[in-house]
Amino acid sequence: MRGSDSESTQGCVIVVGSINHDTSFTVTELPAPGQTVVSSEVSISTGGKGANQAISAARLGARTAFIGSVGRDLAGREALAVLDAEGVDTVDVELIAGSQTGRATVAVAATGEKVVFVAPGANAQVNGRRVVHTLSRRASVSDVVVLQGECGAAVIDQVARHAVHAGIRLVLNLAPFVPLLPEVVASADPLIVNEREAAELLGHLGSSVDDLDSLTRLARSVVVIHGARGAWYAGPDGAAAVPAPPAMAIVDSTGAGDALVGALASALSMGRSLPDAVTLGVAAGAFAASRRGTHASYPFRNDVRLGANN
Repeated sequence: MRGSDSESTQGCVIVVGSINHDTSFTVTELPAPGQTVVSSEVSISTGGKGANQAISAARLGARTAFIGSVGRDLAGREALAVLDAEGVDTVDVELIAGSQTGRATVAVAATGEKVVFVAPGANAQVNGRRVVHTLSRRASVSDVVVLQGECGAAVIDQVARHAVHAGIRLVLNLAPFVPLLPEVVASADPLIVNEREAAELLGHLGSSVDDLDSLTRLARSVVVIHGARGAWYAGPDGAAAVPAPPAMAIVDSTGAGDALVGALASALSMGRSLPDAVTLGVAAGAFAASRRGTHASYPFRNDVRLGANN
């Protein structure tokens, strides 16, 4: 919805991020360099890590708003219509003349593995000063602000500093990894990365991290996504591994991490603890990975539950 007069005692999940026009190809195997692979199925949908995370949060009952940019084109209008239909407040999405809405092409193999190509388009026009001005006008200490690496270092820096100053909880999904100043990373509560992004953050080469405990010194709290194995978290409430629910075969992992982030933010906005939020996030991510598509595969409240109050 382009705006909402509804009020609630719970906080709002305010996602600052990307909106893309996605084209997804289903293939038997991912192509090698120079190889042409025939796709058995093609789908077109609205995506972008920001849009995905906002839809995930909204489907699980969180009041959700979006700050970002799209082009003044058909893809932008369609993206806004999708977010509106999902109950996301889009009044602060800027329409950029002369710029295309972001584009992404995804190839998903039978194993669930994927490769993704992204052209940012209007997403690159998201202005940190405008975001901070918007947050100053509408965000309160009960809200949760969500950022992704796709926002870029400059926007993340400005928004993080504002969040610290205003006492607003910041969820930073550093995907893809971008180098940030230590004090910016330190403001995250939690910092969310997968194993590869954690390795890049710590300066290790490779796709895994031997010393996950070292991440806990970088941010207020940390969540590391382990894909089909679930996630690991550490913070003031302790540290633990949260395994993925059993008996859920991976069909399409595209957007599963975004489902986790959105679900986690949703739980935090409702006052749940980080362990509870990670548990809900892992359940939402596993649910999404067991179905095809990005946000079309995301659960609603009746699909994943966390106690009587969730």
